[in-house]
Amino acid sequence: MTKTVLIRIQPPGGQTTVYHLNDQEREIDRVSKSSRLGMDERVRGTIKDELSKGNRHFVVDLTSVKYLNSSSLGVILAWRQIVGEAEGELALANPNHRIKELVKHLRLEAIMKVFDSLPDAQRYFADSTE
Repeated sequence: MTKTVLIRIQPPGGQTTVYHLNDQEREIDRVSKSSRLGMDERVRGTIKDELSKGNRHFVVDLTSVKYLNSSSLGVILAWRQIVGEAEGELALANPNHRIKELVKHLRLEAIMKVFDSLPDAQRYFADSTE
């Protein structure tokens, strides 16, 4: 059974934590004090590990994110590229109004889904595996 992987970002200068949603958010990895949303090799390595296990559904939880600068957006797009190259899908969940407008302005909805809530993203991925 494929698992949905949650990437939760806790700014500012906080941590990026990766979970399996199907296991009541069982933590997989945590990267603390990363200035670029955990773009270091550990988070990318964790994403690649999950892809190698057959997990193709990824959700970036933006609940605690107030804004995305170009660097942060670049990190998320790099994650999306890694996932997409493995025929997976990365979605955004819980963006605030400012982030939604940015996504719309940049037309990023053409390359990744955006959900108002984490449960909406979970339902989308659950429906796509049935």
